[in-house]
Amino acid sequence: MSMINHDAERALLGGLMADAAAHPEVFDTIGSEHFHKPSHSRIYDAIRKLYDAHEPVDSITVSNTLSSEQAKHVTHDIDAACYSSVNLDHYAQIVAEASQRRQLVDTCRQFTELEGDRPVDDLIDEAVGQLTQIADTTKAKLQGCNELVKSVLGDIEKRAQGQISVGHKTGFIDLDRMIGGLADGALYILGGRPSMGKSALGLSIGLNVSRISQLPVMVFSLEMTSESLVERLIAAEARVELSQIRTGQLSSEQWSRMAAAASSVAELPLSFDDASAVSTAEIRRKARRLKHEQGGLGLIVIDYLQLMTGKSKEREREIAEISRELKRIAKDLECPVLCLAQLNRGVESRDDKRPRLSDLRESGAIEQDADVCAFVYRDSYYNEQAEPINTWGGFNSAVTGGVQKEDVELLIRKNRAGRTGTVNLNWLGAYTRFENV
Repeated sequence: MSMINHDAERALLGGLMADAAAHPEVFDTIGSEHFHKPSHSRIYDAIRKLYDAHEPVDSITVSNTLSSEQAKHVTHDIDAACYSSVNLDHYAQIVAEASQRRQLVDTCRQFTELEGDRPVDDLIDEAVGQLTQIADTTKAKLQGCNELVKSVLGDIEKRAQGQISVGHKTGFIDLDRMIGGLADGALYILGGRPSMGKSALGLSIGLNVSRISQLPVMVFSLEMTSESLVERLIAAEARVELSQIRTGQLSSEQWSRMAAAASSVAELPLSFDDASAVSTAEIRRKARRLKHEQGGLGLIVIDYLQLMTGKSKEREREIAEISRELKRIAKDLECPVLCLAQLNRGVESRDDKRPRLSDLRESGAIEQDADVCAFVYRDSYYNEQAEPINTWGGFNSAVTGGVQKEDVELLIRKNRAGRTGTVNLNWLGAYTRFENV
């Protein structure tokens, strides 16, 4: 497709002058800046001005509105061509795409002409931001309630018939029942104090989504190496203690289980990025590329939010900007984002140490941007701090196959699309494994 299509521009203007009222949606997606020829831009502005004023739109009224003699002459030429409004939507799409192509070329030219010693990563982030803006210029569309109701009812019927799912299943039955799975375009915050198991739970959800949906899952780990994460996955899958895997002190039967688990994990569409500092622009860029290469994206997991880098010098504002951008990434890439987050120390000073929304560290914006906020809570953790317990048992715990199984509460404190409450899970710490109760 050409970057310049004056024929399509004239056809679009001619169609609007023939019957602008029949295609009001054009005014929602096309602006005067989309036209390459200046006289066409002025004519379009005149048409839109007349339409917004509820006045007749034709060659005479448009011509009378124009001050440029050249634009008036072009208007008469377009009128003489007797364009129809039949293919107006198609002409609008051609004009919009030609405009995007010109913007793309201009942006690339700007970056090829740059001089100076700016860091390459900054240039890449800026380029990605500008390209994303170009991609979004014609994406937004005002939709009427009538067509939205039809679309929503159609989706409800398909879900009832099992043709489509509400969201990507996490593998935890009670959690999926409460939040409906992980919905595309939604931001999920999983918080907890250190050593509560939030990293293990986030990793487990990522593994389950990749296995159940067979869609690519990206895990950004700013704290642990990719190798450490895979060791945890293998330990959880094989039900072999992580400490034994790390030392290699395994029985024949454990070696067999570990090999089978490793083979199973290796087949999953899981990707890991363990850069110690990552920005939202980098996450967007890498996720967009993976989605393009693989044809889909099931989930993005980030461990954890407070280790990410932003541009603001004020920490609270920086976290707020990161949170807001993660929500945009979820919407733009049409996939769920699961971001882990640390909680304030204030939790420790309360008698009831179950986390609240106000415990989210460094910014209240996290709570506002998230569609779901959930917190991991293990009562046994605090009992262990207060009173030493036997290695093989403890408060609210049971021994299963020689490994301690603890009760865990996953507190759903915010759920934009449903109810809140508590999901009970089992935690086998030696395996770094969460299970359904």
